[in-house]
Amino acid sequence: MFLQAIFKKVLVLLFIITICGFLSAREVSEAGRPPMVPDKLEEGIYYTVHKGDTLWDISKRFYNNPWAWPYLWERNSFIHNPHWIYPGNRITIFKEIFRPVNDTSSPGDFEKSEETERYIIYPSIDSIGFIKEEAVRPLGKIIRAKEEKRLIVTGDVIYIRPLLKGAFKVGDRFTVFRTGKLVTHPETGKPLGVYHFILGVVRIEELRPKLVIGIIVKAFRAIHADDLLIPYKERSPKIVLTETVPSLKGEIILGEEEQTIFGDNQIVYIDIGKEDGVKVGQRYSVYKEEKGFIGPGKQVAEFPPVNLGEILVLATEAKTSGVLITKSQKTISVGLKVRPICRE
Repeated sequence: MFLQAIFKKVLVLLFIITICGFLSAREVSEAGRPPMVPDKLEEGIYYTVHKGDTLWDISKRFYNNPWAWPYLWERNSFIHNPHWIYPGNRITIFKEIFRPVNDTSSPGDFEKSEETERYIIYPSIDSIGFIKEEAVRPLGKIIRAKEEKRLIVTGDVIYIRPLLKGAFKVGDRFTVFRTGKLVTHPETGKPLGVYHFILGVVRIEELRPKLVIGIIVKAFRAIHADDLLIPYKERSPKIVLTETVPSLKGEIILGEEEQTIFGDNQIVYIDIGKEDGVKVGQRYSVYKEEKGFIGPGKQVAEFPPVNLGEILVLATEAKTSGVLITKSQKTISVGLKVRPICRE
């Protein structure tokens, strides 16, 4: 009996050691920096956030590509704001590898071969809003959530009032949006169009007389009753970097949340679009024109423009474009100019 008890304790101890070893292989220690993602893992590993970490830095470390940060945000649903991660948060680092972007090359140095094609992945591409001269006609309006909750999120069943007969079919997807303010040019005051704020994507589940039932498959922001629906148009998250139009200039006119100052990884809108030759994948510098007084007579003089950051075009309309701020040396604000990237 005594030997059996000893043998049983040894087996239990070996089992505990095995389990602990497995868990330690899956989770990165808080005390040290994590190794690169092992190829043998099917899903990935956990990385514990340290003080000073950002999704940009973590993506650069594990994927050799800082542009992969939206993918990490998308796959780690507990992160509500990509600009706010905290020490102790556990982020899942998935196995997928992204092709790195060479930030040091000039805008004209793009290879033509598909094997050397340079691109980034922006998984949240469907959340980019747009500006049109007139508000888009909606096909439906959200009545309420099935659970009668105020804030509608991913997975909620909703009731929809159709605004056009025959517009809905089971299985179809629709973009949920809300119209914002009339956007005017910050310098001239000229009306540029109505801002359409993208909130999520809904899939149609059931058709009833005078009522449509759907489910929210993606909620980029909180959705409310009375928000509107338009047909969903799939956009590729793969943004292929392409040449910029020489000498083309524009201006920042709006922020995604209708704010006026911005930083890295935020979406803003500029007053040039398809009609001007703007294409998805082009990169531009954000700059500031400075003037001052010189000489005894204090004559007005224009100083060389100061580059403040860089942007990448993600979506285009006829006269405007939605862009991502990829780099900001100083605060970016409405009214600043944009031009083809010029290395100082």
